[in-house]
Amino acid sequence: MSNILKRPGVAVGLALAVAAIVFLESTRAPWAPFFYGGALVTLLIPLAARTALRDDKRVKGTPWLAMAAALVGLLIVDALAMGPVLDAAGKNLGILPLSAALSALLAKAAASQHLSLDGASSIYAAFYVVWAPIAEELFYRGYLRQSLSPRLGEPMTAVISSALFALRHVPHLMYLAVVPWATIAVWTASVFAGGLILYWLVRRTGLLWPAIVVHLIDNVAGLMM
Repeated sequence: MSNILKRPGVAVGLALAVAAIVFLESTRAPWAPFFYGGALVTLLIPLAARTALRDDKRVKGTPWLAMAAALVGLLIVDALAMGPVLDAAGKNLGILPLSAALSALLAKAAASQHLSLDGASSIYAAFYVVWAPIAEELFYRGYLRQSLSPRLGEPMTAVISSALFALRHVPHLMYLAVVPWATIAVWTASVFAGGLILYWLVRRTGLLWPAIVVHLIDNVAGLMM
């Protein structure tokens, strides 16, 4: 079973299926915009495929310098996507700032699910801080990389896995009454860039846990922005 799951066509198909599940759960399901099924599938597929946590020929030495470089890169991407400069530019162009779009999403989620705003925020925080660093790294930088890179090479795999990673994030803001497509484009671009940085970190160290740790720290920092 694990060999079948790691065929490139199967892996890409499953990544597209994950994005489709998240779309349906985030926009159509009674529990929208929370994507419990998509989250579970994203975690189960790498486990079923027996995704390795390290390469056979990993780079020797401690990964701390590479982790620091990746974290700085992610923080710069976050600052560009959610910082005051882009927010101000977006307002001048009539584009909803990403921070405002995420706040509106939380407010609508709380109202639709009869939760307090703190309750909805807690659920998203659990996704963001607990689930995302583990499941997303296992799936996109672990399972997809190990499935695609032997056939496609590292550069092409980096682009494809990061694009699929970004695609999975598109549906979340589609739950808003007026879909902010320009804002979604900004978010998708930032997630794609973040995916490339995390892919580089895994490739550089030959290990998944540094990407999980850096992803977690970056997401915690994002909650504070």
